[in-house]
Amino acid sequence: MKLILAGLLSLLILLSTSCNTNNIKEDVSVNEIYVANWNVENLFDTVDDPDKNDQWFLPSSEINWDEAKLEKKLANLARVFKYMNDGKGPDILAIEEVEHENLLYRLIEEFIKDEKYEIAYSESPDNRGIDNALIFNR
Repeated sequence: MKLILAGLLSLLILLSTSCNTNNIKEDVSVNEIYVANWNVENLFDTVDDPDKNDQWFLPSSEINWDEAKLEKKLANLARVFKYMNDGKGPDILAIEEVEHENLLYRLIEEFIKDEKYEIAYSESPDNRGIDNALIFNR
């Protein structure tokens, strides 16, 4: 994951330094990359994973985490996602606190419905089930 983040950061620096701003006129647009960071605050599915401490996010838990609550959370996250970058969505979005990669695919495929996004995800050894990922416009 660190290697992917380092590579993307290097790409951003390269792109930002390759623009010669001395000769840019007002009527010439500058290529920009919209980068955002977002803590999605415990994006968990509703299935018990024996390798993770996810009991709080189950239908049988005190908060009754069920499919309807997960759907609402994904819909709300998608609404904010689509609002970013003047309605175009981010070019690169770092995400924290997601349980599984499949939740991010579900967010993109069911709620954002945009084929241009890819996911960079690596399962961490964190027994709480909280991982990080990147969503990026390919």
